[in-house]
Amino acid sequence: MTKKLKSQIGDGMIETLVTLVILAIGALALIKFQAYLAYNNGVMRQQGEAMIIATKQLETLRNFLDLTSPSSYSPLYSNIANQTTTVAGTSANFTTIANVSTFASPTYKEIDLTISWTDRRNNVQTRTLSSQVAGIAPANEGGVM
Repeated sequence: MTKKLKSQIGDGMIETLVTLVILAIGALALIKFQAYLAYNNGVMRQQGEAMIIATKQLETLRNFLDLTSPSSYSPLYSNIANQTTTVAGTSANFTTIANVSTFASPTYKEIDLTISWTDRRNNVQTRTLSSQVAGIAPANEGGVM
């Protein structure tokens, strides 16, 4: 054998090993990226469910029929108050906290509704919705001032 052939013995094996190491690093990166995507997909699904629950809760608070005339069926403006609710969702248990501030001039209430849940990594996720409710009887809403 010539000297050149002797120096090339084993080069193919080294090139193969380097290629395998590079492929293994790439495969590990893809596996980690896939786990990251799966986690974020779960959080986004929970966030979507949380926003639906929070919106329903906010609309329940906003849905009053009268300011002052109590009846057995009609919710009142004065019943819009601080409250905490727990809802069992399909992907997590959600807790809503409604903080209501009342203002006199003009008469309205401001609702800050915070919804929170714990994701699968035990991180607490929180989102907040805000709304204002005028102290005007629903029958008079379309009136011109």
